Amino acid sequence: MNPATYMHKVPEVMSHLQAEMSKMALERAEHVDVSMSTSNRIAIRLYNLGNRPTIYVFQVNEGGQGAVRGVTITTLTNDMKQIHKTVDSGSARLDVILKAAKELIEQPCDGNKRDTLKNYQTHGLFYTKKDDSELKL
Repeated sequence: MNPATYMHKVPEVMSHLQAEMSKMALERAEHVDVSMSTSNRIAIRLYNLGNRPTIYVFQVNEGGQGAVRGVTITTLTNDMKQIHKTVDSGSARLDVILKAAKELIEQPCDGNKRDTLKNYQTHGLFYTKKDDSELKL
């Protein structure tokens, strides 16, 4: 796949982006999660000890005849603004999107999914604090 153009359909681009982002996160697998959240969205979660994860969503935007027109990157949650970037941008170039993903994945984070789920419950892509009665000590 040519890294600089979008002459492909959404499923091809999604598969390519997820594979590349997953490779980037491999060394940080305990602290970073890359997963497809819908047929045209990939979420990156950075787990933070004692806080909700920082969540970035990469949405592949479809143009005419199912071809990809670009990718939008949005920050859903960021309780770690002092060390994590807040992003609301996009590009029509895969190489730019993959570079942005790499920078986001490499940000410092010290938590993991298991510890996060002790204090927070998931609602789709979002995490909310559990009631005191639900907390597992």
